[in-house]
Parts: sequence; C-alpha cells; structure tokens
Amino acid sequence: MNMSPEIYRNFTLMSFGELFLSFVLSMLTEKMYSKDKDKQANLCTIGFIALNFATVVLTALITKNQLIIVLVNFVSLFVYVLVWFCLTVKKFKFDFNIIQNFKYESLYTLGNVLMLVTYLFGYSSVFSFGGEYVVALNFVNLITDPQWDALEAMDKIAKIDISNSENNYKKALKNSAVISSTYCLSSIVLFFALFKTYKVVLTIGLIYLAIQIADMLLEVFLSNLQPFLQIEYSPTKSTIISLVSKILRALISILWVNPYNTNVGQIGIDILIVVAFFIMRFRNFKLSNDGTLVRKDKPVSIKQ
Repeated sequence: MNMSPEIYRNFTLMSFGELFLSFVLSMLTEKMYSKDKDKQANLCTIGFIALNFATVVLTALITKNQLIIVLVNFVSLFVYVLVWFCLTVKKFKFDFNIIQNFKYESLYTLGNVLMLVTYLFGYSSVFSFGGEYVVALNFVNLITDPQWDALEAMDKIAKIDISNSENNYKKALKNSAVISSTYCLSSIVLFFALFKTYKVVLTIGLIYLAIQIADMLLEVFLSNLQPFLQIEYSPTKSTIISLVSKILRALISILWVNPYNTNVGQIGIDILIVVAFFIMRFRNFKLSNDGTLVRKDKPVSIKQ
C-alpha cells in the first residue's frame, strides 16, 4: 500500500494479533448477549478497549521502542482475553457444524475476503495521486472507522433478536436511525474540530466524509434487512447478492484509477444492495400491525 515497512511493520503485526483477540472476545460477548447478559458483555468489551488504549498510550509515553510497545499491548490483551475465555467457556460447549455456520455466516465471510482485496489494491491506487489524498483519506478513516465499528452493533442486535424470534422491524429501524444519526453527527463534529490540525484539504476531506455519512445512513436499512433475509428467507440469495456486490466494488476500486475509487464503489454498491434487499423484502414479506415482518400468504390453487 506504498507504506514504509520500517515504520509500519511492527504495528501491522500488532494489528493482526489484535484482530485475532478481538475475534475471540466477539465470540464470547455474542454468547453473553444471546443469554441476555448485556451488562457482562458490555463490561468485557469496554475493558478490552480501555486496556488496548491504555497500554499503547502509556507505553509510548515511557519508551519509543516499537517492539516494547507492541509486546506490552499484545501480552496485556492476551492475558485479558484468556481470563474471560476461562470464565466463560466452561458455561457452554462448542457445537461446530461447518454447513450450518457457513449457511448463516457465509455472507460476511466471503464479503470480508473481497474487502481485503478492495482496500489492498484500491488504496494503493488512491495513494498514488499524492499526499493530500493520503492525508484526507486517512483522516476521514481515522474519525469514521470507530463509528463504523460501533454501528456493527445494529447488525449484531438484529441477528440476536431474529434468532430469538424477538425482532420488531419497525422498532429496529427507528432505533437504528437514532444510533446512525448520532454517529453521523459525531463524525461531522470531529471532522471540523480536527481537519486543520491534520492539515487536510477541506474540499477533498468533505468529499470523503460526505460519502461515509451517506453510507452510514444506508446502514440503517442494510443492518436490519440483510440479517433478516439471511436467516428468515434465503441465505443463498442473500449471499449471492452480497458476493456479487463485493466483487463489483472490488473491480471498481481496482480498475477505476481515481482518488475516490474506493469510496464511490462503497456508496454505489451499497445503494444497489439496499435496493435488491428491499425488492426481496416487499415481494416476500409484509409489515404487520405490531411492526414485525411476516411472510405473505402464497396463493392457493383451487381445483375445479
């Protein structure tokens, strides 16, 4: 990605370790959420975030040695996750079914692989346009990536509610709209509070930010429709739609040589996904009086 290995190698390796530990922690907290242990799951997650932040900042203030910073951070997080794992894993046993897991998670697994390709080659193209684009894109990502991580809660809540037959589509959309609007507002505030500090070209930065904001608003519908159709309607059709969209997004990011290729691909393809899921939703489901989605009655043929 045109980045200096001497500067970023150690921290890239650290991020790989954190991704694995985050995966383990996510597995544990999702189990807690499904058992209505929200407070315990929130405490577990907040502790991980706080420890991650504290170990990096405090160690960086003491020493500039990258290896020491990386080791202190990783070892601390490893011990933290291991303790929670030991406290939690004895309370349930694993039931690993490859077919069932792929049925419900295939959409996200295949999508993430394609996203790796999208960012790996797409960002390399963006960075070739000059430093002002590198700074603006990284700055917008700096303030919006945490918001996107937080917005994943909408998808997680939807999956848990749907799996427990407690999903209320109308209420979920309303709550998601409030959450998404809050993070859009915080992104805007952070942008205008910090763009001068990071010496971001305002026009370039605003274009990147506007696309992210628009996509966050689309996430209100996507985070509720996608898991619902994946679980309650057709995991095959949902996976195909998502897979094709991710392929198109990757192709746009790789083949279109433009400083906004990844962002335009992101918003354009997400619009297509939402439209496709809306078509599936209105063709096969109707909104009941209590706000839930129910299958439309199939016409019954009457023999003469």
